[in-house]
Parts: sequence; C-alpha cells; structure tokens
Amino acid sequence: AFTLSDLPELVRLLEQHPEWREALRLVLLGEELLTMPQLLRQIVETQREIVETQREIVATQQRHERQIAQLVATQQRHEQQIAELIRVQQQILQTQQRHEQQIAELIETQRGILQTQQRHEQQIADLIETQRGILQTLQRHEQLLAQLLETQQRHEQLLAQLLETQQRHEQQIADLIETQRGILQTLQRHEEVLQRHEETLTQILQVLQRHEEILAHVLEVQRQHTEAIQELRTYVGNLAQSLGLSIEENAEDMLLYVMEKKGWKLVRGPNTLSTDGELDLIAVFEDAAGQQHTVLMEVKLRLSRSAVEQWSDRIRSEGFLNRLRTHGFESPYHLYLFGFRVDVTAEEAARDRRVGLITSRGEIVSPERIA
Repeated sequence: AFTLSDLPELVRLLEQHPEWREALRLVLLGEELLTMPQLLRQIVETQREIVETQREIVATQQRHERQIAQLVATQQRHEQQIAELIRVQQQILQTQQRHEQQIAELIETQRGILQTQQRHEQQIADLIETQRGILQTLQRHEQLLAQLLETQQRHEQLLAQLLETQQRHEQQIADLIETQRGILQTLQRHEEVLQRHEETLTQILQVLQRHEEILAHVLEVQRQHTEAIQELRTYVGNLAQSLGLSIEENAEDMLLYVMEKKGWKLVRGPNTLSTDGELDLIAVFEDAAGQQHTVLMEVKLRLSRSAVEQWSDRIRSEGFLNRLRTHGFESPYHLYLFGFRVDVTAEEAARDRRVGLITSRGEIVSPERIA
C-alpha cells in the first residue's frame, strides 16, 4: 500500500520522468481543466465576432435610417407639389366658372339682339305696308314719302351695325371655345401628372413597408445576439467560479501536504476570512513542540510580481494583523501565496519580501515568521 513515507520517492520519480508528471496532472486536474485555456480563447474569439457583427448591424441600421429620412423628405416635396397642383386646378376651375358666366351673359345678350331684330323686321313690314298706302296716295303724300325713305335708310344702317356686332360676338364666342379647349387639355395633362405622382407615392409606401420589415428583422437579430451574449456571460461567470473553486481546493490540499511534511498538525480550518478584502485560506496548525501557528494564504491562477508585493504590504499592515487577532487568530503568522502559474519575477519578489510560495509542486519559498 502507498503511504505518506513513499511520497518523496514518488516526487523524485516524477521529476525524473516528465511523461509521468503529464499523466498524473491529467488524473489530478482532469481533462476539462487542462483544456480550459483553449476554451477561454474560443470564448473570447466568439465574443469578438459577436461584437463585430453587432457593429455591422448598427452601421446597417444607420444607413437605413438615412435612407428613410431621404424618402420622408422626398415625400414631403411631393406633397408640396401636389398641394400646388390642387391650388392651380382650383384657380382653373374658378376661371372656367367665370368664362361660363360670361358665355351665359353673351347668349342672353344675343337673345336680346334677336328680339330687337324681330321687332325691326316687324317695323319694316309695317313700313312696307305704309309705303303701299303711300304709293296709292303718292301724289298727295310726296313729302311724307321722302321722310319714310330717309327713315328706311337709317334703319338699314342700324341693321348693318347690328350684323357687324353679331359677327364680333360670334368671333368672341369662337375664341372662348378655343380657350376652353386649351383649358381642358391642360386639365388632362394635370390629371396625368397626378396619376404619375400617385404611382410614385405607392412605390414609396411599398419601399417604406419593406424597410419596416428589414428593421423588424434587424431588431430580432439584435435581441437574439443580446440573449446569446448574456448566456455567454453567465457561462463564463460559472466557468470562472468553478475554476476558482478548483484552484482553491488544489491550494488547500497543497497547504495541508506542505504542513504535514513540516510535521505540523491541523488544529483549525482551513477557512476563508473577510476582513478588508477576502482572505482565501487561513488555518491554525500545531508543531511537534505544541506551539500553534497561524498560516495565511492568497490563491492566484497566475501569480505576478505586483500581486506578491501588494499582498505582502496588505498582510503586514498593523491594522490587518489587529483584525486577525480580533477574529481569534494569534501570532506567530506565516504568509503564503499559491500560484497555479508563477512568473519568474513573482518568485523573486516572494524571496525579497520573505513571503512563502507554494505551487502544484510543493513549497518553493519558505516564509519568515511574523511574531
């Protein structure tokens, strides 16, 4: 059976055979934890592609908004042109009504002229009848006949003037008819223009409807992307939490292993402690002489020089040590850092600051004792 005394020999064999270390690491850490960096890179790349896609969607939406603004401006111009055409058509209708009124007045005047002409004809008939009587009494009425002849000449002049006036009226009526024909042709052209505008407006409405459908689709895609990003964030958060718990469990096991090698027995913990920031691990051990020691440990996935220096300064502050005593943890204190991956400069900083350093290989640097 494998015992604790066999552990140094196992460590020596693992150092001599790197392929055994890889197999043991696969058993201890598991395939999921080993493939974790590649999975994280894939998650970052996927999130970068999602951000780029969202930028393209925003740019497309902005172009659609500009096109819609142009269509709205064009529609407003068309509405102004249609309003202008309606105003001109109203003016034409008013002019046409005035012309119809004038034509009606001309017709009424012509009727009066015809009635006057009929009266004149009746008078001429009466004169002829009178002339017949005068011819019968010619000798007796020569002076009266001369007066009648003069009157007849005046009537003939008046009839000539009436005929001339009637011809002028007929010409004016012909001109009015020609003008009315031109107005009707203009109205027909206006109707054609209005029909083309109506067709254009119909096309614009169809384009606007297609744009609304495109915008609705874009909003749906954006909503799906938002949900995917939220799910990805939740997954990454759970993944980070699981990874942090796994590293802390590994650090706790290594801490117990290192202390057992020193011959120290666990009395209290390991626990976490929240005091001016969370302390990842704190435990109390008893050495072979019966003296108790408080061990403090900070756990990092990747340990850098700055992390070592910052944690060393914080832990050594008098205020922090007083808070430890308040929670019942007495000196001496032993400060440790655990790193899953440790930079070369971090190990140098740990030696300079006299802070203990533990990795998956065991204790690398021994800490100083703080009384």
